[in-house]
Amino acid sequence: MEGCGVEYAPLVVATSLNVGVVAGVSVPCGVLCVAVAVYAACCYGRRSNSAAPKDAGVPFAMVFTDIQSSTSLWARAPEQTGEALEQHHDVLRLLIGRYDGYEVKTIGDSFMVAFKRASDAAAFGLAIQTALYGAAWPDEIDDVYVSLAQEAYEELLVNEDPKKAAASAASGERKTPQWEDEVNYPLNWNGIRVRVGLHWGVGSVKFDAVSQGYDYYGTLVNTAARVEGVGNGGQVLATRDLYARLEEEGFDLGGVEVTALGPQPLRGLDEPVPLYQLCPAALRGREFAALRLIDWPRWCGRGGVSMRCQWWRYDDKWDKDRCCVFCRRITCWRTTWSACIGGFADAAKKNRFKCVCDKCRCAVIAMQFCLLCVCFLIIGEETLR
Repeated sequence: MEGCGVEYAPLVVATSLNVGVVAGVSVPCGVLCVAVAVYAACCYGRRSNSAAPKDAGVPFAMVFTDIQSSTSLWARAPEQTGEALEQHHDVLRLLIGRYDGYEVKTIGDSFMVAFKRASDAAAFGLAIQTALYGAAWPDEIDDVYVSLAQEAYEELLVNEDPKKAAASAASGERKTPQWEDEVNYPLNWNGIRVRVGLHWGVGSVKFDAVSQGYDYYGTLVNTAARVEGVGNGGQVLATRDLYARLEEEGFDLGGVEVTALGPQPLRGLDEPVPLYQLCPAALRGREFAALRLIDWPRWCGRGGVSMRCQWWRYDDKWDKDRCCVFCRRITCWRTTWSACIGGFADAAKKNRFKCVCDKCRCAVIAMQFCLLCVCFLIIGEETLR
């Protein structure tokens, strides 16, 4: 066809062969797209188990984390704590993926994470501290931590032995609290404080058909949880087993300050567990309170009676109810008294414990005196008859 000097090709009518080719290509592609869409819909929301340790016979690392003084944060700055908690979860989940960890579960603000390699677990724990420190947090979070530190310090001064306090002041041994140091405090502390406990070993591995995920049990899990429980916010604690594994894996400790803390008693474990403190070099100026330990079990007995003397602490407060129950039940209170008091190096804790137990001891003595009087009355009546 010609027109205006332009030639047009004639319109070619599709043949049955062309239609068959198009149908043969489009139908399989459509089926494939539908299959991919169905698979994506089925997998949406399902957790990935690729990073989970699955062999109970192969050692792996277990990590527990927890926010320091979360109860006080919620009580004193509820709105800011809610926002901070969401940010905390986002940061930790980002790091879990970065270091090939497996998020087993979360309970409140506590994370339980498993790793196939000890190096990844240690890197995760250290990264938590640097990432949280570098994040932006509401000022109210730090204000709560500072106020809690002030209250604890004032209580310590009130309960401190006057002679010891005078000697410390005269010798200049008493250091300025870190939260009063306007220069160094911002260089080491900022926002949410998380304690981290790490352990390496063999544990029981179970697949949960309901959650479609793996869970872990045994001494490995219990030890990691106890290690985390004795730490302070901003502190990373590792057992000797995990630290030894780091050396075997060739983990670079060049940017890490390692402090050997020695064997420490952990609740529920028969033997003390040697612990190491791992601190990023950038945060080496952090000062931590003493580990939140229980008193190591002491034994006493009389006339074949043997009882275990254990004292529990939660958030640096003594569980006085358990203490009183123990004191009421014990038959050899004098031996227990000297044994337990001898185990306290801190004068403030000793005085607090002594005050509670003195009341219980007086009650026991009064009951014994009343029983003795009743016995004499009964004997006297029988004699007169």
